[in-house]
Amino acid sequence: MRKVLALVGAVPPHRRLLSATRWILNSRFSLGGIDRQLIDLADQRMVRSNSSLAEGGRGASPGVVRSVFNSDALIIAYPVHDAEVPEGLRNLLYHLPVAAVAAKPVGIVMMGGRHQYVRAVDWQLRNLLARRGALIVPASVRLTPADFETGLLAEDARQSLSNLADSVFKLMQVAPRPDAEPRL
Repeated sequence: MRKVLALVGAVPPHRRLLSATRWILNSRFSLGGIDRQLIDLADQRMVRSNSSLAEGGRGASPGVVRSVFNSDALIIAYPVHDAEVPEGLRNLLYHLPVAAVAAKPVGIVMMGGRHQYVRAVDWQLRNLLARRGALIVPASVRLTPADFETGLLAEDARQSLSNLADSVFKLMQVAPRPDAEPRL
């Protein structure tokens, strides 16, 4: 069975982003025998990258690393603040083994920020993932507070998220499955 893992990289928790990520998993990946998992980094004990506690090059618990490694595709969702990838997500991705994301389809969802900041942060994340061999969906999704004006996800935002999920799904069908288990 194929597995899609959604990582929400927001500490403190980001309600709207979490809601949009759940929508992707529940509406776009609920059919076809796909196992779905959501990890909200706000719920995880993250280890700072410059800490002596980051033994073995891990930026998160072994359970998070194992989940990323054992997934067939990733949806990475994060808020944009101060024109940078959130620290918890950045630490996790910097310290994942290359094999954890190599040849793995990845879709990116961002929330907020000015357009020029979002674009810069998108390229930072894409560069980090590309150096590890990830298969990154060409178009990211940028959400804004206006996409949640009624309290629910707007139709345009749902369509953009659907397109992203469809691209991840198609890449997942042709991407090789991971062969090795992580060494934790």
